[in-house]
Amino acid sequence: MNYFTTSLMKNLFSNDNNLPAFEQAVTELFRSELEKSLNEILAYELTVFLDYEPYARTNNENSRNGSYQRKFDTKYGTITLNIPRDRMGEFFTSLLPKYRRRDLFTETTILDLFEEGMSHSEICSMIQKLCGARYSKQTISNITDKALECVDSFKNRILNKEYAIVYLDGTSMPLRRDTVSREMVHIALGITVEGTKEILGYMIAPNESAEIWEELLKDLKSRGVERISLFCTDGLSGMENVIQDIFPGSKIQRCLVHIQRNICAKVRVSDRKEVANEFKEVYRSKSKEEALTSLKKF
Repeated sequence: MNYFTTSLMKNLFSNDNNLPAFEQAVTELFRSELEKSLNEILAYELTVFLDYEPYARTNNENSRNGSYQRKFDTKYGTITLNIPRDRMGEFFTSLLPKYRRRDLFTETTILDLFEEGMSHSEICSMIQKLCGARYSKQTISNITDKALECVDSFKNRILNKEYAIVYLDGTSMPLRRDTVSREMVHIALGITVEGTKEILGYMIAPNESAEIWEELLKDLKSRGVERISLFCTDGLSGMENVIQDIFPGSKIQRCLVHIQRNICAKVRVSDRKEVANEFKEVYRSKSKEEALTSLKKF
């Protein structure tokens, strides 16, 4: 039984069914062990870089030059890292990104809370409870603003000239404005000619409409898309006219998932599974002839 396991068992037996105290003790144990392990890795990195052990004699021009401390926020709490230095200033650790002061868990948590509609003050309070780190409202704002900048860069990037298939569909999601309410996110998912998936763009509106899809397709065209072989959409009224106006050479296929939902909505609940399975046999056929046979049977 190693030191970590022994400490864990001691905390378990010494807290006498006090679960909150045990969880706090375990979190502190993880924090201290993480701090110890990371500092050992940092020291080893410098040893490998300089190619000699501490206190060993060497003819290298470069050598150790002490260390400096950096606070780093993790989901187990704040840890203190001793970042080693060399005299020539050539060593940089690959363990931690330069200037980073928190792990990805913390930033992801902040963005998740922001997405749920919490204010900056509420996020500060929650992060302090979860991670034991105190953040100012300005720090929270900087993190969320940086995320929004990445989103804008993603939405305005240049696209490929050609895509094999583009799926157009909307999904209802809770979104934060002044308050949190559900709105329709119109999403264009492209399949490249090499067969890889790529989110091409999206737009948000209170409800799904052909006008929003028209605006989105014009945006794709302005960002470099010239040809799309096939569009797959639901049965929204006006969609075919919009696609033909902007990409006149493209073919259009009705989404089979939407067709299946429409079919199942018109049969008894007890029959839906059987009907859905038989419908799948139609569009999963290996040839056109087999598909027509399955369709006739269906």
